[in-house]
Amino acid sequence: MTSKLQNYSGLHASTNKFQLHQKARKQDTVSKSKMKAYNDKKLKAKTSSLKSGDVVLLKWNRSRKSDSLFDPNPLKVVKVNGSMITVERNGSLLVRNSSFMKPFILQKEDINNEIFKDILFGDEVNLEEGEVSLI
Repeated sequence: MTSKLQNYSGLHASTNKFQLHQKARKQDTVSKSKMKAYNDKKLKAKTSSLKSGDVVLLKWNRSRKSDSLFDPNPLKVVKVNGSMITVERNGSLLVRNSSFMKPFILQKEDINNEIFKDILFGDEVNLEEGEVSLI
C-alpha cells in the first residue's frame, strides 16, 4: 500500500525526545532573533539614552499652534525602567514614556546663570567650567 504522505527521515523512532526538544529550542531562538532584528530595523527602534539624574524637557499638549512642543521648565529623571521614565519637579513625580522626553542641553554661556542653577538643582550645584550639557 502506498501513502501520499512524505516519509520524513529526520525523525527516527530511536531519536531521543530530549535531543529533539533541544534542537527545536535552538531553532526557535534563532528564528526569534531574526524576527527581532528585522522588526527593529523596519521600525527604526533605538534604546533610550536617558538615565537617572539627567535633566529633561517634557512634551506637553499645545493649546495654540504658536506654543512650544515642550514644557520650558526642566525636570530631573529619578528612575528609568525600560521606556518608562519617572521624573520629578518641585516634589511631584510624573511617569511617562521616553518618547515624551527630550534631553535638556544647557548652552555654554548659560552655565553660570543663577536662574538655571536654581531651577535645575536648587542649592546643591557643582558645575565645572566649560561643561556644555547637563545630560
